[in-house]
Amino acid sequence: MSSNQFSPYEGVMSPDVAQALHVREWSTLGTVVVIIWDMFLLFNDEYTYIWSTPSFALKWIYLFARYFVILFQSTCYYFLTHTLSRPPVLESICFTWTLVHIIVTQIMTAVIEGVLMLRVYALYRQDIAVGWLLFTVFLIQRVIAVGVDVRVGEYVRYDEICRAKQETVDVLVLGAGVLFTQAVIWTLTFSKRKVRKESTSNARFMGLLLRDGAWAFAGIVALFSVIVPYAFLVEISSHTAFSWPISLLSIATCRIILNMQGLKSNEIVHPGALKDPEDIELPEYLGSSLESKAF
Repeated sequence: MSSNQFSPYEGVMSPDVAQALHVREWSTLGTVVVIIWDMFLLFNDEYTYIWSTPSFALKWIYLFARYFVILFQSTCYYFLTHTLSRPPVLESICFTWTLVHIIVTQIMTAVIEGVLMLRVYALYRQDIAVGWLLFTVFLIQRVIAVGVDVRVGEYVRYDEICRAKQETVDVLVLGAGVLFTQAVIWTLTFSKRKVRKESTSNARFMGLLLRDGAWAFAGIVALFSVIVPYAFLVEISSHTAFSWPISLLSIATCRIILNMQGLKSNEIVHPGALKDPEDIELPEYLGSSLESKAF
């Protein structure tokens, strides 16, 4: 970012607006940097467990969560330093900008919820009743999200740099839906904690689910507990309400998938080990064998 980028507008922009633009751009750049940094930290694991394995469901979810978000955040940074750096910004552009961020945030929320639900489904040995329960909760949350998207144009207003002001309880409904979904996932996981006593394999699997599930539950609850009140108290700045949550959800999703793939691979390393009849069989969608290097 050049130091004189805002010079053509310094005569007409108030200091508060100029500072808000600077903060927004540097914050959005930070969302790109933190994902790239996490990618470098996990490069060896990503190569081993993602790029070097055959196709499986969570592999493509991982690639989407990682690289779509990098592309999206980079594109947002470009628009922030060009189109959206020249106030006043047209309301139609602000509406599109806000709606796109809301949709992407909801997509990334759906992705991490889907990954966590697939793990719970495996924990219950792919029980049909549990599968339908998880699917129903997931579907209800998506219906709520679509309803919020449809109503965005009716209640969101913008200032000259696209900061939005919320005047509806829709954000409370959306936040409550997210918290309820996480509560269902965590309750189902925690209620099966005793299966770790059945075998060493189950203990590893259950330990991973409890650890990652607890972090995901606490993180998502904390995230939306901040976003929802923030939306009512101050203007909604895209980098605070959307950009950082999108990046953090991306990182969390990728780490959960790598942890699960590492657990699956650990079983493959010892193919001759005797299996306990009570062992939970990890389905193929939770990871793929490292024996084949072809995609």
